[in-house]
Amino acid sequence: MGEPSIALVSQEFPPDSIGGIGSYTHYLASLLSERKVPTTVYCGKARKILKERFNDYLTVIRLPIFEMPLRAYWFQFLNYSLFRQSLQHFDVVHAVNPHSSAVCALVKQRLQPMVTTMHYVPVYKTKAFFNSPAREWTIRDFLSNFVEMSIGERLCALTFRESQKIVSVSQTVRRQARVAYGDILMNKVTVIPNGIPFASIQRELLKCKTEDDEEFILNFGRLVTFKGIPLLFRAIALLRKRFPNIKLRVVGKGPLYPKLQIISHELGIGENVKFYGYLRRQELMSTIKNCLFVVLPSYHEGAGIAALEAMACEKPVVALNYPISREIIKDFETGLLALPGDEVDLARKIEMLIEDKDLRTKLGRAGRTHVYQNYNWDKLIDLYVALYRSLAEQL
Repeated sequence: MGEPSIALVSQEFPPDSIGGIGSYTHYLASLLSERKVPTTVYCGKARKILKERFNDYLTVIRLPIFEMPLRAYWFQFLNYSLFRQSLQHFDVVHAVNPHSSAVCALVKQRLQPMVTTMHYVPVYKTKAFFNSPAREWTIRDFLSNFVEMSIGERLCALTFRESQKIVSVSQTVRRQARVAYGDILMNKVTVIPNGIPFASIQRELLKCKTEDDEEFILNFGRLVTFKGIPLLFRAIALLRKRFPNIKLRVVGKGPLYPKLQIISHELGIGENVKFYGYLRRQELMSTIKNCLFVVLPSYHEGAGIAALEAMACEKPVVALNYPISREIIKDFETGLLALPGDEVDLARKIEMLIEDKDLRTKLGRAGRTHVYQNYNWDKLIDLYVALYRSLAEQL
């Protein structure tokens, strides 16, 4: 008997990938196909339905989507009929993200096994947003969080109710889910941490050239409010007094980009900050390899893929001291943790790494080992295969 056929439903998939969920879907699909598990990914974006055959075990079907706010909901609405006709033919349906995959719960066959990945608990993300400084909000972020508060929670509840299994990407998310949803869902929840394709990253790093012409600090990810980039800018402004030539590269795209440009000039660090927009995978790996270290001051994350990627590249990470950060980073052992919302403490931690090469080397090596042992997709994929097999056998 062969492996069960799997449908992964995700609005994001490279190259149309603007966040960690796109990376998660890509890693999962690629490694499933390497294990010879028949896998089909349904994702945006295409003007019309586009079918791509990557290998004998991986097919990606790109679907139409409106390029406007709330695109996750448009993705499901526009393609509802296709999902209703197609998903019934798979042994297991995997809703990669409840907000863009809730349609799975509506169209799946009554006894068809379904898995949902819980990347974060919406109420916590929404609270984090509304507790952030209003001057850092964008209309798009506000709209997204307002809708998530009113509609997203209902979609999550529906998807979780119809799922036989729920994968939480961290212990922190599991604990938050217990508070938000009570014990009723907990017998469905299994924790499989987010990971990175460690071996693939090491191969990519070998292709990268080493650049010695400029030392810089790196931030990368979606440019949205909860990533805390204005806090990083304020820390850089403090550090500029001592290090007038300090360089920060910001890689990514998102609705906060125009406001970040304004903030950087208001703080007098316009010449110290360079925005690089979206970089393809190899370009990003090269940028990580050549930076001094990475600063990721997010005040809300589900699992922090960017931190894991940086650590796999043997680069120390400075993050804020929240529960999810403490799952990944042990302070002064595998990275540095700064006090939440405190640009002075964040600047102090950045200054430590600027001045102490030995500390950078120590943290980088320890972080790399930690990620290899605990967040390696090459190991985590076996947990997913076992999960799919157990659900398919229940049919």
